[in-house]
Amino acid sequence: MQRAVERTQSGRSAGSGGELRADRRPSRARAPDRGAGLVEVLAERAATSPGATAYEFVDADGEIEALSYGVLAERASALAGSILAQQDQERVRPALLLYPPGLEYVIAVHACLLAGVPAVPAYPPEPWRPDAGLGRLSRIADDLGPAIVLADELVSSGLEMLGASHLRPTALAEAPPLDLDAAARPDPDDVALVQYTSGSTSAPRGVVVRHRNLEHNMGAIAAYFGLDAQTRGLIWLPPYHDMGLIGGILTPLYFGFPVRLLSPLDFLKRPLSWLHQISDFRATISGGPNFAYDLCVRRRVSEEEVAQLDLSGWRLAFNGAEPVRRRTMEAFAAKFAPAGFRRSSFFPCYGLAEATLIVSGAHWDGEAADEEGRVACGLPLPDQELRVVDPATGRPVADDTEGELWLSGPSVTDGYWSAAASEELFGELEGRRFLRTGDLGYLRDGELVLSGRV
Repeated sequence: MQRAVERTQSGRSAGSGGELRADRRPSRARAPDRGAGLVEVLAERAATSPGATAYEFVDADGEIEALSYGVLAERASALAGSILAQQDQERVRPALLLYPPGLEYVIAVHACLLAGVPAVPAYPPEPWRPDAGLGRLSRIADDLGPAIVLADELVSSGLEMLGASHLRPTALAEAPPLDLDAAARPDPDDVALVQYTSGSTSAPRGVVVRHRNLEHNMGAIAAYFGLDAQTRGLIWLPPYHDMGLIGGILTPLYFGFPVRLLSPLDFLKRPLSWLHQISDFRATISGGPNFAYDLCVRRRVSEEEVAQLDLSGWRLAFNGAEPVRRRTMEAFAAKFAPAGFRRSSFFPCYGLAEATLIVSGAHWDGEAADEEGRVACGLPLPDQELRVVDPATGRPVADDTEGELWLSGPSVTDGYWSAAASEELFGELEGRRFLRTGDLGYLRDGELVLSGRV
């Protein structure tokens, strides 16, 4: 059952000795209106295609909410007006967004972009681990400093029950909606997002993503993935971080194709719900980390159940965020081939929040893998430079030699919200500044093989 939200509302890789294969290097894609940002694009889509679907969200009961460009612009503009009314004259306060996955969260992100306020998405406290979730949020709030806090009713009630007065949502006064035609367009150097790291091994650190980083990386994603108006996306990834937020929410709007969203919790409970939604939505692009494909393979699925799926339209299955395993992709392709899945759809890729999102990627040829069974994550972006460096000496290493991945280019962010946290994030090579990713890997024939962490 579907219900509408409208009811209320280069020849050689840097540091590589191997020649690149020209057909593996994508060309840079352009935004619909060259040089336009997300604010301009949303205004244009709302004006020219107000009834077209921008987003869908599938809830835990399988019901689908749809959000059109017109309603998205209307609701985001209304919220943006209220956000602007709360701002200080001296400085722009970021907005900490505490929403469960869903369309309210999507609207809040776009409202922040329209208002010119840095959006700071964060996981709400987890119902089964409220203390752990609250501790992480408290550390984020301390690092962020004065901020507006936005949350839905459910999260607000939960915070009140937990006694988290320091995270109480800001009381927004009624204000006129932001006029999209008259709204100021953000400067490329303005902060669009602050993406906080998980904080699993250290205090959460907020990656500062500026509009210029965002627009460059979305263009790179479009070029690598071959995005166009006929694309249909299906995303279950957590919407608070680079892969789910930039890849799954912002890039589809920027390039004008619909995306259906699932809660990551629903995927973890029922991994095959992901494949059923791809089949139902006729999605052409979807993916996740290597473990997501493993989960689907390990499930006991009968031939009859596989036969109920139609995965023939799934042309690009990205696999990233951790080492990509050949055995995983071969097992998945074999299991779901009767449903029309093609092994050639696999697209191993690599990225990280400190570089906005994507760093490298390419379709898998079905053969190449190292002795550990790791598959290459493709070629680096053509206008960025990837070096493999000995982390002890700070010097580049030879091809096929493992080292730390260092990166320079327009998608590389300036660091963290806290300047102190950024001190060891960058290194210098040949007089230029490089991001030290902390990831280990090596270059093979110009393509990146990810192997672990420093």
